[in-house]
Amino acid sequence: MSSLGVFLKEEIDGKPFLVFTLAQTKNLTSSSGALAINSGSDNLPLQPLFFCPASRINFQNLNLTEEDKEKFRPFNSSPHFPNTRSGDQQGGSLLDCDQHGICKLPVVPLFWCNNKSPSSDEFMCGACEKIVLSTNYFACLQCQKNFHKECVQSPLEIKHPSHPFHSLRLYSYLKDFKTCFCCKVFNSMVMLYHCTTCDLSMHTVCAMRSIPFVVDHPKSHLHPLTFFPAQASLICSFCATIKKLDPTYICIECVFVIHEHCMGFPHVIRISRHNHRISFTSSLPSGNLSYRACHQQVDNDYGAY
Repeated sequence: MSSLGVFLKEEIDGKPFLVFTLAQTKNLTSSSGALAINSGSDNLPLQPLFFCPASRINFQNLNLTEEDKEKFRPFNSSPHFPNTRSGDQQGGSLLDCDQHGICKLPVVPLFWCNNKSPSSDEFMCGACEKIVLSTNYFACLQCQKNFHKECVQSPLEIKHPSHPFHSLRLYSYLKDFKTCFCCKVFNSMVMLYHCTTCDLSMHTVCAMRSIPFVVDHPKSHLHPLTFFPAQASLICSFCATIKKLDPTYICIECVFVIHEHCMGFPHVIRISRHNHRISFTSSLPSGNLSYRACHQQVDNDYGAY
Protein backbone atom coordinates (compact mmCIF):
# COMPACT_ATOMS: atom_id res chain seq x y z
CA MET A 1 0.00 0.00 0.00
CA SER A 2 1.35 3.41 -0.97
CA SER A 3 1.89 6.12 1.64
CA LEU A 4 1.61 9.03 -0.79
CA GLY A 5 -1.03 11.76 -0.80
CA VAL A 6 -2.06 13.53 -4.02
CA PHE A 7 -4.76 15.97 -5.11
CA LEU A 8 -7.30 15.14 -7.82
CA LYS A 9 -9.81 17.43 -9.51
CA GLU A 10 -13.37 16.71 -8.36
CA GLU A 11 -16.68 18.54 -8.18
CA ILE A 12 -18.20 19.56 -4.84
CA ASP A 13 -21.71 21.01 -5.05
CA GLY A 14 -21.16 21.52 -8.77
CA LYS A 15 -17.91 23.48 -8.35
CA PRO A 16 -14.39 22.24 -9.22
CA PHE A 17 -12.00 21.54 -6.34
CA LEU A 18 -8.61 19.91 -5.92
CA VAL A 19 -9.37 17.14 -3.40
CA PHE A 20 -6.82 15.20 -1.35
CA THR A 21 -6.73 11.43 -1.76
CA LEU A 22 -4.44 8.64 -0.67
CA ALA A 23 -2.76 7.20 -3.76
CA GLN A 24 -3.10 3.43 -3.75
CA THR A 25 -0.64 1.28 -5.61
CA LYS A 26 -2.32 -1.99 -4.60
CA ASN A 27 -5.90 -3.16 -4.44
CA LEU A 28 -7.42 -3.59 -1.00
CA THR A 29 -7.60 -7.37 -0.97
CA SER A 30 -6.61 -10.02 1.51
CA SER A 31 -3.25 -10.29 -0.26
CA SER A 32 -2.37 -6.61 0.00
CA GLY A 33 -0.18 -5.01 2.61
CA ALA A 34 -3.07 -3.44 4.54
CA LEU A 35 -6.18 -4.75 6.21
CA ALA A 36 -9.56 -3.50 5.04
CA ILE A 37 -13.10 -3.51 6.36
CA ASN A 38 -16.30 -4.07 4.42
CA SER A 39 -18.09 -0.76 3.88
CA GLY A 40 -21.51 -2.37 4.25
CA SER A 41 -22.55 -2.34 0.60
CA ASP A 42 -21.69 -4.48 -2.39
CA ASN A 43 -21.37 -1.32 -4.48
CA LEU A 44 -18.80 0.41 -2.25
CA PRO A 45 -15.07 -0.45 -2.11
CA LEU A 46 -13.41 -1.95 0.93
CA GLN A 47 -12.27 0.68 3.41
CA PRO A 48 -8.67 0.50 4.71
CA LEU A 49 -7.88 0.31 8.41
CA PHE A 50 -5.46 2.73 10.05
CA PHE A 51 -3.09 2.81 12.99
CA CYS A 52 -3.73 5.00 16.01
CA PRO A 53 -1.74 8.16 15.11
CA ALA A 54 -0.75 8.65 18.76
CA SER A 55 1.02 5.30 18.51
CA ARG A 56 2.86 6.43 15.39
CA ILE A 57 4.03 9.52 17.31
CA ASN A 58 5.05 7.49 20.39
CA PHE A 59 6.90 5.01 18.17
CA GLN A 60 8.62 7.96 16.49
CA ASN A 61 9.77 9.30 19.87
CA LEU A 62 11.24 6.06 21.22
CA ASN A 63 14.84 6.55 22.40
CA LEU A 64 14.56 10.28 21.73
CA THR A 65 17.62 12.31 22.78
CA GLU A 66 17.84 16.03 23.53
CA GLU A 67 19.80 16.45 20.31
CA ASP A 68 16.99 14.77 18.36
CA LYS A 69 14.50 17.37 19.63
CA GLU A 70 16.45 20.01 17.68
CA LYS A 71 15.84 18.26 14.36
CA PHE A 72 13.05 17.56 11.91
CA ARG A 73 12.56 13.81 12.23
CA PRO A 74 10.76 12.11 9.32
CA PHE A 75 8.07 9.57 10.11
CA ASN A 76 8.83 6.08 8.87
CA SER A 77 5.66 4.24 9.90
CA SER A 78 2.81 4.03 7.38
CA PRO A 79 -0.68 5.04 8.56
CA HIS A 80 -2.14 1.79 7.16
CA PHE A 81 -2.84 -1.03 9.58
CA PRO A 82 -1.03 -4.02 8.04
CA ASN A 83 -2.03 -7.53 7.22
CA THR A 84 0.60 -9.30 9.35
CA ARG A 85 0.80 -12.13 6.80
CA SER A 86 1.95 -9.71 4.12
CA GLY A 87 5.36 -9.13 5.67
CA ASP A 88 4.86 -5.37 5.97
CA GLN A 89 7.98 -4.42 7.93
CA GLN A 90 6.84 -0.88 8.78
CA GLY A 91 3.52 -1.94 10.29
CA GLY A 92 5.01 -5.09 11.74
CA SER A 93 7.60 -3.11 13.70
CA LEU A 94 4.84 -1.03 15.27
CA LEU A 95 2.75 -4.09 16.19
CA ASP A 96 5.79 -5.94 17.57
CA CYS A 97 6.78 -3.03 19.83
CA ASP A 98 6.08 -3.73 23.52
CA GLN A 99 6.69 -0.18 24.73
CA HIS A 100 3.96 1.68 26.63
CA GLY A 101 1.74 3.89 24.47
CA ILE A 102 1.78 1.72 21.34
CA CYS A 103 -1.82 0.74 20.57
CA LYS A 104 -2.32 -2.56 18.76
CA LEU A 105 -5.85 -1.92 17.47
CA PRO A 106 -6.92 0.04 14.37
CA VAL A 107 -8.90 3.23 14.94
CA VAL A 108 -12.63 3.33 14.22
CA PRO A 109 -14.79 6.08 12.69
CA LEU A 110 -16.26 8.41 15.30
CA PHE A 111 -19.90 9.44 14.99
CA TRP A 112 -21.14 12.34 17.11
CA CYS A 113 -24.56 12.55 18.72
CA ASN A 114 -27.31 13.13 16.12
CA ASN A 115 -24.59 13.13 13.42
CA LYS A 116 -23.64 16.69 14.39
CA SER A 117 -20.04 17.85 14.11
CA PRO A 118 -18.28 18.71 17.38
CA SER A 119 -17.68 22.29 18.41
CA SER A 120 -14.14 23.57 18.94
CA ASP A 121 -14.60 23.57 22.72
CA GLU A 122 -15.37 19.83 22.89
CA PHE A 123 -12.70 18.40 20.60
CA MET A 124 -8.91 18.32 20.64
CA CYS A 125 -7.03 15.93 18.42
CA GLY A 126 -4.96 13.38 20.33
CA ALA A 127 -2.26 13.47 17.63
CA CYS A 128 -1.65 17.06 16.47
CA GLU A 129 -3.11 18.50 19.72
CA LYS A 130 -5.07 21.14 17.77
CA ILE A 131 -8.71 22.06 18.31
CA VAL A 132 -9.22 23.00 14.64
CA LEU A 133 -12.26 21.22 13.23
CA SER A 134 -11.99 18.57 10.54
CA THR A 135 -14.32 16.84 8.09
CA ASN A 136 -14.40 13.45 9.83
CA TYR A 137 -13.05 11.96 13.03
CA PHE A 138 -11.70 8.68 14.38
CA ALA A 139 -11.37 7.19 17.85
CA CYS A 140 -8.92 4.70 19.35
CA LEU A 141 -10.68 2.26 21.67
CA GLN A 142 -7.38 1.37 23.35
CA CYS A 143 -6.00 4.78 24.36
CA GLN A 144 -9.45 6.47 24.36
CA LYS A 145 -8.27 9.41 22.23
CA ASN A 146 -10.07 11.10 19.34
CA PHE A 147 -8.34 12.21 16.14
CA HIS A 148 -8.78 14.21 12.98
CA LYS A 149 -9.29 12.06 9.90
CA GLU A 150 -6.30 13.89 8.36
CA CYS A 151 -4.00 12.96 11.26
CA VAL A 152 -5.13 9.33 11.10
CA GLN A 153 -4.61 9.00 7.35
CA SER A 154 -1.47 11.18 7.14
CA PRO A 155 0.79 9.57 4.51
CA LEU A 156 4.57 9.83 4.66
CA GLU A 157 4.63 12.15 1.64
CA ILE A 158 2.26 14.63 -0.02
CA LYS A 159 2.36 16.28 -3.43
CA HIS A 160 0.59 19.58 -2.71
CA PRO A 161 -0.80 21.87 -5.46
CA SER A 162 0.35 25.01 -3.64
CA HIS A 163 3.95 23.76 -3.59
CA PRO A 164 4.24 21.76 -6.83
CA PHE A 165 8.02 21.58 -7.25
CA HIS A 166 8.87 19.69 -4.03
CA SER A 167 7.06 16.95 -2.16
CA LEU A 168 6.21 17.52 1.50
CA ARG A 169 7.36 14.89 4.01
CA LEU A 170 5.65 14.06 7.29
CA TYR A 171 7.86 15.11 10.20
CA SER A 172 7.85 15.39 13.95
CA TYR A 173 9.39 18.59 15.32
CA LEU A 174 9.58 19.46 19.01
CA LYS A 175 11.97 22.42 19.16
CA ASP A 176 10.22 25.64 18.09
CA PHE A 177 6.93 26.99 16.84
CA LYS A 178 6.37 27.09 13.08
CA THR A 179 4.03 29.14 10.88
CA CYS A 180 1.62 27.08 8.80
CA PHE A 181 1.86 27.98 5.11
CA CYS A 182 -1.91 27.54 4.67
CA CYS A 183 -3.58 29.13 7.71
CA LYS A 184 -0.65 31.39 8.76
CA VAL A 185 -1.07 30.34 12.43
CA PHE A 186 2.20 30.34 14.40
CA ASN A 187 2.29 27.48 16.92
CA SER A 188 3.85 24.13 17.81
CA MET A 189 3.43 21.21 15.44
CA VAL A 190 3.78 17.69 16.81
CA MET A 191 2.98 16.36 13.33
CA LEU A 192 3.62 18.54 10.29
CA TYR A 193 4.29 18.40 6.58
CA HIS A 194 7.51 20.17 5.71
CA CYS A 195 9.71 21.02 2.75
CA THR A 196 13.30 21.22 3.97
CA THR A 197 14.43 22.94 0.75
CA CYS A 198 12.02 25.88 1.13
CA ASP A 199 11.53 25.73 4.94
CA LEU A 200 7.77 25.51 4.40
CA SER A 201 5.45 23.83 6.91
CA MET A 202 1.77 22.85 6.99
CA HIS A 203 -0.54 21.47 9.66
CA THR A 204 -1.77 18.00 8.72
CA VAL A 205 -5.39 19.20 8.54
CA CYS A 206 -4.45 22.23 6.42
CA ALA A 207 -2.26 20.15 4.09
CA MET A 208 -5.20 17.90 3.15
CA ARG A 209 -7.89 20.56 2.90
CA SER A 210 -9.66 20.78 -0.46
CA ILE A 211 -8.57 23.71 -2.65
CA PRO A 212 -11.09 25.62 -4.79
CA PHE A 213 -9.91 25.30 -8.38
CA VAL A 214 -12.12 28.15 -9.63
CA VAL A 215 -13.52 30.88 -7.36
CA ASP A 216 -16.08 33.61 -7.93
CA HIS A 217 -15.07 36.73 -6.00
CA PRO A 218 -16.86 39.72 -7.60
CA LYS A 219 -15.46 42.15 -5.01
CA SER A 220 -11.96 41.30 -6.21
CA HIS A 221 -12.61 40.68 -9.93
CA LEU A 222 -15.56 40.47 -12.33
CA HIS A 223 -14.59 37.10 -13.87
CA PRO A 224 -14.02 33.67 -12.26
CA LEU A 225 -10.47 33.21 -10.98
CA THR A 226 -8.50 30.01 -11.56
CA PHE A 227 -5.96 28.48 -9.16
CA PHE A 228 -2.40 28.79 -10.51
CA PRO A 229 0.25 26.84 -8.56
CA ALA A 230 3.46 28.21 -10.15
CA GLN A 231 3.15 31.61 -8.49
CA ALA A 232 6.85 32.40 -7.92
CA SER A 233 7.08 34.86 -10.84
CA LEU A 234 3.60 36.42 -10.76
CA ILE A 235 3.05 39.95 -9.48
CA CYS A 236 -0.24 40.41 -7.67
CA SER A 237 -2.46 42.98 -9.39
CA PHE A 238 -3.72 44.09 -5.99
CA CYS A 239 -0.65 44.41 -3.74
CA ALA A 240 1.94 44.68 -6.58
CA THR A 241 4.27 42.18 -4.90
CA ILE A 242 5.54 38.67 -5.61
CA LYS A 243 4.87 36.21 -2.81
CA LYS A 244 6.16 32.88 -4.03
CA LEU A 245 4.68 31.05 -1.05
CA ASP A 246 1.15 32.48 -1.35
CA PRO A 247 -1.56 30.57 -3.25
CA THR A 248 -2.42 32.59 -6.36
CA TYR A 249 -5.46 32.88 -8.62
CA ILE A 250 -5.50 34.32 -12.14
CA CYS A 251 -7.89 35.57 -14.82
CA ILE A 252 -6.36 34.78 -18.21
CA GLU A 253 -8.87 36.98 -20.03
CA CYS A 254 -7.80 40.11 -18.13
CA VAL A 255 -4.20 39.10 -17.31
CA PHE A 256 -5.22 39.60 -13.68
CA VAL A 257 -3.34 38.01 -10.78
CA ILE A 258 -4.31 38.04 -7.10
CA HIS A 259 -2.98 36.31 -4.00
CA GLU A 260 -5.53 34.28 -2.10
CA HIS A 261 -4.95 36.45 0.97
CA CYS A 262 -5.50 39.65 -1.03
CA MET A 263 -9.03 38.60 -1.98
CA GLY A 264 -11.70 40.45 -0.05
CA PHE A 265 -9.65 43.52 0.80
CA PRO A 266 -12.02 46.52 1.26
CA HIS A 267 -12.43 48.82 -1.73
CA VAL A 268 -12.87 51.86 0.53
CA ILE A 269 -10.74 52.54 3.63
CA ARG A 270 -9.92 55.33 6.06
CA ILE A 271 -6.36 56.25 7.05
CA SER A 272 -5.15 58.68 9.69
CA ARG A 273 -3.07 60.67 7.16
CA HIS A 274 -6.05 61.79 5.08
CA ASN A 275 -9.35 63.49 5.94
CA HIS A 276 -11.46 61.61 3.38
CA ARG A 277 -12.05 57.96 2.64
CA ILE A 278 -9.82 56.58 -0.12
CA SER A 279 -10.88 54.02 -2.74
CA PHE A 280 -8.99 51.22 -4.46
CA THR A 281 -8.55 51.45 -8.22
CA SER A 282 -6.96 48.90 -10.53
CA SER A 283 -6.33 51.55 -13.22
CA LEU A 284 -4.12 54.52 -12.41
CA PRO A 285 -3.65 57.64 -14.57
CA SER A 286 -0.43 57.92 -16.53
CA GLY A 287 2.40 60.09 -15.28
CA ASN A 288 4.88 60.06 -12.42
CA LEU A 289 3.04 59.35 -9.18
CA SER A 290 4.36 58.69 -5.69
CA TYR A 291 2.87 57.13 -2.58
CA ARG A 292 1.93 59.83 -0.07
CA ALA A 293 2.82 57.61 2.89
CA CYS A 294 6.23 56.19 1.93
CA HIS A 295 7.03 58.58 -0.97
CA GLN A 296 8.10 55.72 -3.23
CA GLN A 297 7.32 55.81 -6.93
CA VAL A 298 4.01 54.24 -8.00
CA ASP A 299 3.98 51.47 -10.60
CA ASN A 300 1.07 52.48 -12.83
CA ASP A 301 0.56 48.90 -14.03
CA TYR A 302 -0.90 47.87 -10.67
CA GLY A 303 -3.68 48.98 -8.38
CA ALA A 304 -3.51 51.41 -5.47
CA TYR A 305 -5.70 53.37 -3.05
